Amino acid sequence: MANICARKEVFSWTDDEVELLLRVTLDYKTTKIQENVDWESYKLKYSDIEDLFQAQYPKTDTEKDFPHGVGTITKAQLSAKLKQIRMKYRHAVDTGRRSGQGRVVFLFFELCEEVWGGSPATRTISSGIEAGDLEESSSGLSLERSNDSPQPESRESMTAAVVKHRRDLLKAKLNIHRSDRLKRKLPADHAVQEDIKIKKRMLELMEQTSIRNSDSMQQMNASIVNITSTIQDGFSLMRELIHAHPHSSSGGYRQFQEHSPPFMRRRPHPASRLLKCKCRLFK
Repeated sequence: MANICARKEVFSWTDDEVELLLRVTLDYKTTKIQENVDWESYKLKYSDIEDLFQAQYPKTDTEKDFPHGVGTITKAQLSAKLKQIRMKYRHAVDTGRRSGQGRVVFLFFELCEEVWGGSPATRTISSGIEAGDLEESSSGLSLERSNDSPQPESRESMTAAVVKHRRDLLKAKLNIHRSDRLKRKLPADHAVQEDIKIKKRMLELMEQTSIRNSDSMQQMNASIVNITSTIQDGFSLMRELIHAHPHSSSGGYRQFQEHSPPFMRRRPHPASRLLKCKCRLFK
């Protein structure tokens, strides 16, 4: 007995083993709901969950952390772990905080919510009540016990009443928790949407500016091409005129001298006339 207690104390679950346990429990819950059976009050649920857990436990080495061999985890350890997770998850729902309830609840809160919570609009919310834990219910529902041992039908009706009441309480707490979480999330979503709108507007302005700059550059290029073409045409015309009339400048000057008025014609300088006279005398 002491050895068993010692093994229980030193046994440690890994995150991958806990996740496998929760997923197996969720599959078991879904199967029982389809069979229209209240899985929480089902007496053989831990045996069934243990069988599913051992069947899905990896038998060979994998990348995940499964250090224990198949069959090492006992039914007692499995049921104790599930009860511990369920209790901490309930406390997290009651306080409205997922932190502060241990590593498992913090890491696998959504998975715990599917197992012991869930959306009221899509599936039945289980109460998390054990058939043997009805005396621990804090729902405030007073159950009168007669001195005689209860009949099986009355026991089943009492169990169903407690389960229904706990489900209603848990459903209300979950709704409040979701509402608070949405309220905290809305301001962040609004800020993100505003930031996206501003960035989108900036991109539109940058695209418009780029289009305008491109149009301006095209207009400038067209103007430069037109000016260059005009200059080239002017030089070509001048070149054609020069080649067509090579002596037009000297001929025009002689025609100008011939047809100019007498006062504009060149007269000989007085010194040149004196020189001509001296030459005649010496002859």
